[in-house]
Amino acid sequence: MLIEAAALGLTGGGALTEAGGLVAAGRLEDAAQVIREALPDPVSLVVLQADLTAVAPGYLQPEVARGLLRMSTPEGQGPATTYRFSAESIRSALDTGEDASSILAFLQEHSATEIPQALSYLVEDTASRYGNLRVGRAGSYVSTDDDAVVATVLADPRAAVLGVVQVAPTVLVSPASPHELSALLRDLGFSPASDTVAAVAAPPPAGPAAPARIPPDQLRSRLNPWSVAEEELDAQLAVLRSARPGPADLATGTDSETLLGLETLRAAIRSRSRVRLGTADSEGNHVRQVLVPLSVSGGRLRVFDPEHQVEKVVSVHRVMDVEILEGSPADG
Repeated sequence: MLIEAAALGLTGGGALTEAGGLVAAGRLEDAAQVIREALPDPVSLVVLQADLTAVAPGYLQPEVARGLLRMSTPEGQGPATTYRFSAESIRSALDTGEDASSILAFLQEHSATEIPQALSYLVEDTASRYGNLRVGRAGSYVSTDDDAVVATVLADPRAAVLGVVQVAPTVLVSPASPHELSALLRDLGFSPASDTVAAVAAPPPAGPAAPARIPPDQLRSRLNPWSVAEEELDAQLAVLRSARPGPADLATGTDSETLLGLETLRAAIRSRSRVRLGTADSEGNHVRQVLVPLSVSGGRLRVFDPEHQVEKVVSVHRVMDVEILEGSPADG
């Protein structure tokens, strides 16, 4: 407590300061006023320089400091902080949704001088080249000249389970392996051919070997989330009949509650519903997220994050609780 009081300016040299005496007397507003008068006023303007830096002549207003941190890299600490602009820092701002006009407008508003030509060029040049190429991850793709094939595949619920998305009028991609995607297409009545052109043209990459093919029983489970292994039915029914209402909790360590939590996840997969999933992060903190479960097997839960539009893999042992959000089916 003494350390905190000193950090707040209530004590100094082992004695109460003026503000500390006012706090001790219960005069909190007067103490706040004394502290405000003792602190320098925050500034809202910086000095932009031709060497692609901005110098703050004092402590910046919080919103100005946050804006500069989005588009530059701070150098040093204290009231006269220097912020350096670079192509990388400008790209970071573009990643957050900014564009060249919004960046330049922010700098113009909070600059005590005109924006240097070198900085304007850096912002506009980086923004003009940003996004010309899009990079993503895909485990397999489907290419066809028939729009009806694309529509049929996308209309099947199992395509959503495999994360199939359309990236061009006649091209689909999926994070699943070519083996899994081919199995889905055959199940839909198509006869896909393996595209080996890329494999012939390019030498095999160095590094770890490609993952082994998924066994047929696991593949069927991923392609058909409505199915449940026969050996699990009796155990799951017993748990469901004896379970009390409420969100399933996987963190207690009991076999019955673990089975109940897994069944809750499988029910969400079958209904393609969102769930509120509680997990333990690497530091042991309880984190809750709204996710769409896609598959669960081998102690690993594959989910889709609708907020960030990405897929994730969660270890089942990190799952603490799971609750289906009623009336909120996943977007398909």
